[in-house]
Amino acid sequence: MFIKREIEPFLWRLACIQGIGVGYKYTNGKITDQPAITIFVTRKVPAKYLATSGIVPSRLIIPDPTEGGKPFEVVTDVFESGYYSVHSYTAKHRPAHGGDSIGHVDITAGTFGCVVQDMEVKGKKEFVILSNNHVLANSNDGSIGDPILQPGPYDGGTMKDQIGVLKRFVPINFSKDDCNYVDAAIASAECKDISFDIHDIGGINGSYYIGVGDLGMEVQKTGRTTGHTTGKIIAIDATVTVNYGSSLKKKLAKFCKQTITNDMSEPGDSGSAGLTKDCKVFGLLFAGSDQQTIFNRIDLVEKYLKVKVVAGKGTVC
Repeated sequence: MFIKREIEPFLWRLACIQGIGVGYKYTNGKITDQPAITIFVTRKVPAKYLATSGIVPSRLIIPDPTEGGKPFEVVTDVFESGYYSVHSYTAKHRPAHGGDSIGHVDITAGTFGCVVQDMEVKGKKEFVILSNNHVLANSNDGSIGDPILQPGPYDGGTMKDQIGVLKRFVPINFSKDDCNYVDAAIASAECKDISFDIHDIGGINGSYYIGVGDLGMEVQKTGRTTGHTTGKIIAIDATVTVNYGSSLKKKLAKFCKQTITNDMSEPGDSGSAGLTKDCKVFGLLFAGSDQQTIFNRIDLVEKYLKVKVVAGKGTVC
């Protein structure tokens, strides 16, 4: 992680960089055991067609911070990503499950991630719906108490399909110099109207905190658009820029400490819970491209949103 922090400012100056992470090098499409700085670019093209400002070095030399220490040499691995952008069972369900269409009254539709416990409530256990800020809080434009519809408006949801109200969200900072860590929000709902279960997965077995040893690990999610999909973790501790606007009018936000998998999602899957094969929640899906999917770390979601993932199965009450 030290090496990544040291070289990140240099790499971000290169053209067409979309993200930087830590992973293992891939050779001929297969993962190796060689640590690498993973770099995600809009499009991979031969070096001879690139200006100097767009060429990613195959190896980087990093000075040792300790006096008299030898420099580090680290290889790079470049992945084509396209442009990362926030992502856009569509029927009404009561109880609603993880993977169902959901959304703030003024958006299109996203995904109900999973049920979590609101840790700001003292003296009793209160369970709420977890999804993204841009799904439940309209990318900062929503107000506490706004209606949340299931299914989301794009899927035909109207006020008669209201499942709850916006309870809390972590604001997204659109300053280019500041890091965001989560795109997350919660909505309150009647306990009889929500289930711990996630479509095609079942109940959840608590949370799982991602580390270096999890590179290459197989993971899964169920989302409103693509349903149940699987993938593998290809980078952790990634810093990425994500577009919350359009291709013509970009609205960029910087996110740090993100987990990147191969492509597992399409627009509308935002808010999906990312789970390990043994059904522990490791992340909250919020963005991606045609090549990769990006998850917030669940420990950071718990920290900043003041919630806790708990094991559970079936209707909350």
